[in-house]
Amino acid sequence: MILHTQASDGSPLFALENNMRVRMFDVSAPPSGCEYGSMDGFVASIESGQQFGVLVRIEDRPNPIIKVFSLIVAWIKLHLLRMKLLRKGEAIIALYGVYPTVEYPIAIYLLGMKAEKYSNQHVLPAFPAGVNGRIRQGVMAIIKFHPSVAGVIIVAQKK
Repeated sequence: MILHTQASDGSPLFALENNMRVRMFDVSAPPSGCEYGSMDGFVASIESGQQFGVLVRIEDRPNPIIKVFSLIVAWIKLHLLRMKLLRKGEAIIALYGVYPTVEYPIAIYLLGMKAEKYSNQHVLPAFPAGVNGRIRQGVMAIIKFHPSVAGVIIVAQKK
């Protein structure tokens, strides 16, 4: 699959929307910069039966403590968003990881499947030796995705 990595329409989500063929909402975007204002407004604009994506960005920080904190916050956001979508009756189709950046992705892969295992082994950075690597492996065991991803996308289908 050829990934389009240029944000040619000026939207930071152009590459993701183009490659995944779904409209996308970034929960990290400020409400003033979004035409829908909120995720509820975005979901309301989707036609029944259509799929859509909700992006949760993961901050990339050089400080490992802040990085671990941002990963846990992202994991909590993902859980809360999934629960919110399910309560509204939307069907969760899949979760995707995005690497290395949301604007210019090299890999968009399905979490929890063989694609994730392949990406972890061949695309994403290996864990460093020592304590830092063990901490990352522990965090990965808790949050269920690689700590190097730039974001996780929830793909859902509107009822």
